[in-house]
Amino acid sequence: MFAASLLSRFMHYPSHLHLGVAKRVLRYLQGTVELVKKLERDKRLDVIVDRNLNRNYDIQEVEMMIQVALLCTQPSPGDRPAMSEVVRMLEGEGLAERWEKWQHVEVSRRQEAERLQRRFDCREDSLYHHDAVELSGGR
Repeated sequence: MFAASLLSRFMHYPSHLHLGVAKRVLRYLQGTVELVKKLERDKRLDVIVDRNLNRNYDIQEVEMMIQVALLCTQPSPGDRPAMSEVVRMLEGEGLAERWEKWQHVEVSRRQEAERLQRRFDCREDSLYHHDAVELSGGR
């Protein structure tokens, strides 16, 4: 989140350049969430886990944490679970029901986005299909 931290320095007097960079950062973050959703659908969660763990983790716990994280990144704040609900889900209560409900909404959202993309051919400016943008080089 170095880029977001750096951008926040200019929030009082942003130029058009800063606003453009902020848009690229948001697209990158949205692309990251979409990538995690795809990996979760494809059951390729091992790609997300830190390699330093050397496969020393419970894949079911990883799946549970990713599901909770995706529930917490919904576009509408009203759709996101309260922190007390997050704690309960991480303890194993209510996640299955909430996840199933979310999947139905997500499938509908994805189908609508695909339908609109085909209709308007908006690949250039889509929030859902952006490649990762390198934000900074090595330090």
